[in-house]
Amino acid sequence: MVRRRGCCLLSISISLAFFFFVLLQACEAQSYCNSSSWGNILNISYPFRLSSDPPNCGELRYELSCDQNNRTVLNLYSGKYYVEEISYKNRSMRVVDSGLQIQNCSSVPLYSLTSIGNFTLTDPFFYPRFPQFETYIVFLSCENPILITPNSPQFVNTSPCINGSSSSSSGSQYSYVFMGNLAFSDIPESCTVDTMVPIRLQKAGYRSFSEIHHEMALGFELSWYQIDCGNCIKRGLPCYPSQDPSIAYTSVRKNVLFWVLYI
Repeated sequence: MVRRRGCCLLSISISLAFFFFVLLQACEAQSYCNSSSWGNILNISYPFRLSSDPPNCGELRYELSCDQNNRTVLNLYSGKYYVEEISYKNRSMRVVDSGLQIQNCSSVPLYSLTSIGNFTLTDPFFYPRFPQFETYIVFLSCENPILITPNSPQFVNTSPCINGSSSSSSGSQYSYVFMGNLAFSDIPESCTVDTMVPIRLQKAGYRSFSEIHHEMALGFELSWYQIDCGNCIKRGLPCYPSQDPSIAYTSVRKNVLFWVLYI
């Protein structure tokens, strides 16, 4: 009797394990399709998808689109960003504000984007911060000029590329950018904040606005490691980037089969 019960339990466990294995394979087949390409992005594959791809390809929260200029577009927090590069190994993506033109220093970013105002822990994308880099550039429009001294090197005049009257609807005559972490107490009374945008700029020495603009136009990196965090999030556990992101995915499959067999 005991032996028969043990055999039945083993058969049920094996059947359940097979069922879950087939189910996982079916789910993967629905999400994985042949890679797509558009513009300079030649390999658009899972978890990404183009809006023109079949519904079963990729994940909707990682959907990209194409514009009339033959550019791959990421729509993020009501902003339009051009995709310059996707790294599937590092789970990262380099994007640039669609308002920036690398050969035109009078072009300005159209959208503010900050880790505090936009990104949350459950979002598909994350903006990582590194201490060796300046993380943000703040655009200011001012009614009066800022007196730039050796004690305030973070303020950079944007002229002749940009002047306040052409970059702001307030009629301000002076335009500056601020590098680094900006506190409200650092903003002169005659100035208002226009936009605050990500940048990857080594913390070393003074730079002209043309140099800063060039770095902005190269874009910044977003991390999409959250794609590997599904199992952790469901269990209420924290999730961090891994040096080998594929491990996080394969461990999910192994854990499912282990617990089914254990039952």
